[in-house]
Amino acid sequence: QTRVWQSLCFSDDKEFVYAGSSTGDVCVVSMKNRVMQSFTEACSGGVSSIAYRNVDGVAAVFVGGGDGSLTILTCNSPTDLHYFHSVTLHSEIKHLSLSPDCSWLAVARASGDVLKVEPRDLSQQVILQSTPGALNCACYPQGISDIVAVCGDGGVSVWDANTYRQTFGVDRRDQGKPVTLAASADIVVAGYDDGNLRCFNM
Repeated sequence: QTRVWQSLCFSDDKEFVYAGSSTGDVCVVSMKNRVMQSFTEACSGGVSSIAYRNVDGVAAVFVGGGDGSLTILTCNSPTDLHYFHSVTLHSEIKHLSLSPDCSWLAVARASGDVLKVEPRDLSQQVILQSTPGALNCACYPQGISDIVAVCGDGGVSVWDANTYRQTFGVDRRDQGKPVTLAASADIVVAGYDDGNLRCFNM
């Protein structure tokens, strides 16, 4: 099977490159002699993003998978990687990025949100949300500080206009796409391209 290299990152000393492949493994390449040193299986669905962290001499490679998995590979040495821990984030991981002080990891998902992840145990907190598809319609119901929107991927979402956080969401991708809506303080009525109206309690 042919590997396609989908993501790269350097070790902190720039002596090694960690390359994530379409087959779901991580290859360590020596920059000195341009030789592939080792391969470590990390995920299925391909490695969509990869990040390297070294804090107080403890090094690890974080692997984001097309299958929605986030995996920690510990580095016993720059070329000796071992599985340590993983979690499933239920949506393809598009990108990983460490904060400047390496205290947390930003994870962008195909579902349209960004997570703040603790590098030690992979616990998560949503810090940014958006819709993965085009917005077909949005309204601002009277009496509440929320915005209601329908999305081209089939979702119906309610957003708090003060915090910009999603407070309610319905995914009906198997039932057509919503193209218009009307909403009150507690009910959303969405019109779908299959000819149906669907009502949701907020």
